[in-house]
Amino acid sequence: MTNAVAAKNEVIKQLVESGKYDEIAVKLRQQLYETGWIKELKDKISVELHSTANLNFTNIMEQLDLDELYNQKMDAKVKQVVVGELYRFLMDNFEVVD
Repeated sequence: MTNAVAAKNEVIKQLVESGKYDEIAVKLRQQLYETGWIKELKDKISVELHSTANLNFTNIMEQLDLDELYNQKMDAKVKQVVVGELYRFLMDNFEVVD
C-alpha cells in the first residue's frame, strides 16, 4: 500500500470514528470521481436519456456497479450515506416513469 493510500485510509478511519458523515460523503464522492465511476454513471444516464424509448430509471439503476463501493472497507453508515446521496441525486434530477 502506498503512503498516499495509507494516508487517505487513515483520514477516512478518523472521520468514521468522529461521526462526521457529511465530510466522509464529500471525500467518497471525490474518490468516486477519481476512479471514473461518476463519469460512467453520467454516460449510462446520458445514453438512457437520449434513447428513443421512455426513460427507464430501473434500467439505469441495474446498470450501476455499486459493488466496487460496497466492497471497500468502509463503515456501513458511511456507505448508506453515500448511496443515499446518489439515490437522492437521481430522484431529484430524473422523473420516474411508471
